[in-house]
Amino acid sequence: MEGEIFEWVDKDAAFVGGYPELQNYINTEVKYPKDAIEMGEQGSVYISFVVEPDGKVTNVFVEKGVYKSLDREAKRVVRSFPKWIPAELNARRVRTRVRL
Repeated sequence: MEGEIFEWVDKDAAFVGGYPELQNYINTEVKYPKDAIEMGEQGSVYISFVVEPDGKVTNVFVEKGVYKSLDREAKRVVRSFPKWIPAELNARRVRTRVRL
């Protein structure tokens, strides 16, 4: 159970400040890659990651990418996240997967 990643939890992991702060953080941190601009590439990159019991973000993975440099930038931003409020299951902090 120590290393298990829980998909269903009693309390979801959360970005400190909630969804508006998460959006603000992403908007502030993203540096749109020059090559993507030049090639006219745009779209949404779908990412999953694990929030550890201590709130750290690990195991960042592109679920559905758009363009190599955009995918790389999305992973960079997610890896730069400050600690999250961890998920809880049965009143214990657990590892959980988050998808954005």
